[in-house]
Amino acid sequence: MDDSGAELVKAATEGVTKGAVSGGPRARGAVSDTLAGAPIRESSGWITDLVRFQRWKTEVRILKKAEEFLAAEGIDPQRVPLKTLVPLLQLSSLEEEGDEFMQDRWAALLANAAAGRSVPPSFPQIRAELSSADAVMLELVYDEFESIYQGLSSRESGGEKLRDAIA
Repeated sequence: MDDSGAELVKAATEGVTKGAVSGGPRARGAVSDTLAGAPIRESSGWITDLVRFQRWKTEVRILKKAEEFLAAEGIDPQRVPLKTLVPLLQLSSLEEEGDEFMQDRWAALLANAAAGRSVPPSFPQIRAELSSADAVMLELVYDEFESIYQGLSSRESGGEKLRDAIA
């Protein structure tokens, strides 16, 4: 390399070094971005794409299940308000691929909304806070309460049912 080339490299190196030192972390980020940024950005983008694809697959699975639930009941789907639909789809897509139980719960929630039943916009957020174990426990408690209530309603009336159920 001739002297002018060596001087150019030296000047560029000094400029980058001075800029990185005087510019603080932001400038150092620019240096590392210049040196290794493209591969890091590409791999980060690739991982992001994989996560998006997985979430999309989960959304599609939940939509199909909801459609099956409605078809089994002979119900034509109705429009679901965006305030309910968007968070429901976004949050449901975060469920693990192999957690069929929770995906079924999300599909049931969507099917109820599409059937015209009341599903407030807060329900998807509440459902998202539940683990699979929490959801199983709630379902068991509900089933037990329902069976107690059904048994009581065939024998007694009004306040007696409630008093006995609480006791």
